[in-house]
Amino acid sequence: MTVRRVRVGDVLRLERTKLTPNLTEMYRQIGIYSWGKGVIENEPLSGVELSKVTYYRFPAHALLLSNIQAWEAAIAVSDEHHAREFIASQRFLPYMPKREGEVSTGYLLQFFLSDHGMALIRKASPGTVTRNRTLGIKAFENLVIPLPPIGQQRAIAARLDRMASLPACLSMSGGQRRRRTDVLRQGVVDSGASGGWPVELGTLLCLERRSVQVNPEAEYREIGVRAFGKGLFRKPPVSGAELGDKRVFFVREGDLVVSNVFAWEGAIAVASKAEDGRIGSHRFMTWVPVSDEVDIRYLFRYLTSEHGVAKLLKASPGSAGRNKTLAIESFKRITVPLPAIEVQRDVAARLDRWDDLDALIARQRQVADALPQAARNEVFSKLV
Repeated sequence: MTVRRVRVGDVLRLERTKLTPNLTEMYRQIGIYSWGKGVIENEPLSGVELSKVTYYRFPAHALLLSNIQAWEAAIAVSDEHHAREFIASQRFLPYMPKREGEVSTGYLLQFFLSDHGMALIRKASPGTVTRNRTLGIKAFENLVIPLPPIGQQRAIAARLDRMASLPACLSMSGGQRRRRTDVLRQGVVDSGASGGWPVELGTLLCLERRSVQVNPEAEYREIGVRAFGKGLFRKPPVSGAELGDKRVFFVREGDLVVSNVFAWEGAIAVASKAEDGRIGSHRFMTWVPVSDEVDIRYLFRYLTSEHGVAKLLKASPGSAGRNKTLAIESFKRITVPLPAIEVQRDVAARLDRWDDLDALIARQRQVADALPQAARNEVFSKLV
């Protein structure tokens, strides 16, 4: 495959038609998402509401660049819908091929989104302030890019377009799956709880405080609790000197950790082996079961379910949006349905398996998010 090195300005031309807005008409402006996420379709505004800048009509299938955000990949290709119904301010540069059959704007989009292309765009976007880097028209047109035959350009663009659509497809299916999963999770909890007797948490759990005698010279690792039952997170290490007079307590594997300030939004978790020996402030209550007839994982699942969170909210008084504190005695008085231990374990095990599946899907989504850029870089590293 023969690859030419061409100057952008030799194959593309800036193509737009100046528009004088009619004050009584409605107009829709485009924007461009960063990182190659496409065109923003803004809501209609009247001619009176438009900003006092210059506006243009632009053609379909144009390579669109935001001159102030191209350096963070605010680049897209217009379609017929955009050309027909939208306008663009002077900040957006629409480029079209100078000659038919020589260059594909879809190919150029994928090239400029690659690491190689982004390096060129940033070179043509001088500026030192983080968001004050403007792409110069002359500097852009003077960039030299690799240009294979038009058939190869179209094939490359089609392949990379398919790759780029994968994360969006997974995101849409992921959202639908999460909604279904939330309903099914609630069903699992409800099914297990339906055969249980109402019991106060104070008869099932004991508050276990393990005070830490802080050594100013020692290093400590704190935990925090995510809302909505999303588990614990681990904070960076701190010295005892940094902790100062802060009251902290050891966390042990199997503890039910409850945030007394965010319990009302499901900030509850079960400590794993990875958190054993870490510390938490007095804001994190650590509870342990009083007998072998209580499965701490079942209580976690119930308390982070729709019914459990409603009870935690009721037990956490306060009028400010995020100033609702759960007192120890109020937590103890919350009633939960307690089925037989076998049922508790079954509910917990089923939802644990669901969590494992969610984690696997999340990892797949991370891989899918990385694939388009990896594919671009693989393709264009062979052409530059």
